[in-house]
Amino acid sequence: MTCSGRQSDAEITRRLNDVYATEPSTLDPGFVAAQARSIPPGNW
Repeated sequence: MTCSGRQSDAEITRRLNDVYATEPSTLDPGFVAAQARSIPPGNW
């Protein structure tokens, strides 16, 4: 941590990498399906 109490970008990245080394980064399929239903059909 820096003197201001904020973590450096490198420290944050390191900690996120630690999490994603053991946890999937994909979304729950049910959440994806619900989100898709909430978007009206059509071209973007």
